[in-house]
Amino acid sequence: MKALYRIILIGVAICFFTQPFVPAGAGSFDRIQTSRVPTKVALRPDLIVSAIDLTRDCRIKVTLKNKGAGGVTEAAYDRKHGLIVQATSNNAGWGGYLLFIVDPHQRLKKPGASVSYVGFKRALNPGERLTLKVALLDPKNSVKESNTKNNSLTRRLGCGKPGQASIRSQRFGQVKTPPRLAPDLTITMMKITPTAPTTEDTIRFSAYVTNIGAATAPASKAGIRIGGETYPMLWNKPAITPQSSNAIVRLKRIERPGRYRVTFIADASNAVAESNENNNDKYLEFTVRERLPDITLKDAEIKPANPTTNDMIHFTARVINIGEVESGPLSCGVRVGGESQPYPGYYGGIPVDSPQAQKFAVARGLRITRPGNYVVRFVVDTHNQVKESDETNNQITLHFTVQ
Repeated sequence: MKALYRIILIGVAICFFTQPFVPAGAGSFDRIQTSRVPTKVALRPDLIVSAIDLTRDCRIKVTLKNKGAGGVTEAAYDRKHGLIVQATSNNAGWGGYLLFIVDPHQRLKKPGASVSYVGFKRALNPGERLTLKVALLDPKNSVKESNTKNNSLTRRLGCGKPGQASIRSQRFGQVKTPPRLAPDLTITMMKITPTAPTTEDTIRFSAYVTNIGAATAPASKAGIRIGGETYPMLWNKPAITPQSSNAIVRLKRIERPGRYRVTFIADASNAVAESNENNNDKYLEFTVRERLPDITLKDAEIKPANPTTNDMIHFTARVINIGEVESGPLSCGVRVGGESQPYPGYYGGIPVDSPQAQKFAVARGLRITRPGNYVVRFVVDTHNQVKESDETNNQITLHFTVQ
């Protein structure tokens, strides 16, 4: 019995000393964890050359895409040190462009966006075959990407002879042939109303999205971008048959005077495969002016016309506003002979001239006791208090003789 008791005690001791040590309140060993503070991950773009194709007339068309979760920064569009889209064939240059030329609307700033560009060295000749590599070069390291190992693409291209299909893009033996007929969306009949807008006008910008191609264009988006807007205002456009159009109109009031540009964009989301990808946007430049008063003088006269040293001479002239809005307060005056300052007068504001408008005048009476030749100057807005559309017509000068 004692032997059996000793065996049981030894077994309990072995079990106790072989268990791992667990601090009080920690639970089992597999539940002990080290807390970590989550790190904020910066969203970066991932630019790729997604396609190299030939257009129907055998021009090179390159498509770029932003596969990343972040947008391309402004530095990539720098006009001197931005990203370069470089094409080569057999280690020989085939043309290169800065990104601001390839992506003038800066679409790649949006994650998932694509942009196509048609151009580079030249169109391929009928029967010509070419292996082309297109790479994105970043000499100033201006773009921080999530993946820097996918910035180039190589494709085999070939321009068909008359009656033959072209090799638009070949890889691993796969050949794509272009459709015989394709749409071509462009902008026509651009118009700005009124033609000389002011800061108080609601300006109407209008144009037509026209399909000048040989096939129906599927539904797409069209846009209008005004001034320094980053993105255009977009509208959904239905399918457009060949030689047909669909209008786009935008109304906007611009409260700051200056020089502006409005750009009309067809296929703004680049969703339509076209025979010509280079004619989707056109622009007009215009000036917005401020509505201002314009204070001037008319009907200046001297009475009597031939004064003597015994006469009281009366100098008068009408003050009128030939501008578009009423003026604010202003000063006026009449200066005779060698006077340094005009004899002053003041008005609280001059309304735009009309047959019903109140009449205003600048006047002065003066006796000149010394005979001779004199000059009288009628002046309005003498202290330049009023901003006017014309600042050069505030004075009239007359010559007269006192006998």
